[in-house]
Amino acid sequence: QRWTYPSAADIRGRPLRELGAAVKRDVRPTIEQFATISLCGGIGSSASNLICTPIAVVKTKQQVGDATPPATLFAGAQALAAGSFVAGAAFFGVSALIRYSIEGDSTRMVAASVGATLVATVFFAPFESARVAAMAAPKQPPNLVTAWGIAVRDGGVAALFTALDALLARDLAFGLIQLAIYDLSRRGLYAAWP
Repeated sequence: QRWTYPSAADIRGRPLRELGAAVKRDVRPTIEQFATISLCGGIGSSASNLICTPIAVVKTKQQVGDATPPATLFAGAQALAAGSFVAGAAFFGVSALIRYSIEGDSTRMVAASVGATLVATVFFAPFESARVAAMAAPKQPPNLVTAWGIAVRDGGVAALFTALDALLARDLAFGLIQLAIYDLSRRGLYAAWP
């Protein structure tokens, strides 16, 4: 039996609260399906971040009070796209794995969010250090491998994870707040429109 999504015919006329569980959970996804979830998460994360790189470059320059035009609007794009792919694949894959391994809706949602965020953020940290180095470069930004090489040369492998604590704090706080608001709004909407 395949892991399926309902068709439009299955959805019509059903109460809203039943549609919150659009994926049938009666069968645990296969390894291939988890791999597909991870791959799709990686592709989606990477593509969306790559497309928005020029906005992030301009935003970062404004945040640090640097009025000079960026050397390139795609400074750090290589690191961001690669890091987003790895982190997105990890997040979506780990999240799906946890959701299908734990019983109980609230427990499953919190565990999936926290576990997936921890794994994805640890994987993303070295890419973020390269992205920041590329965006801070006064002229031509270094590519991903060069940025990693400079960081490791100057500060050892630990230099790739210098912002890990701040990234974890930001990402976990964001994820848990987002999840809490989602859950409260979901309950309110389901109560208002059963």
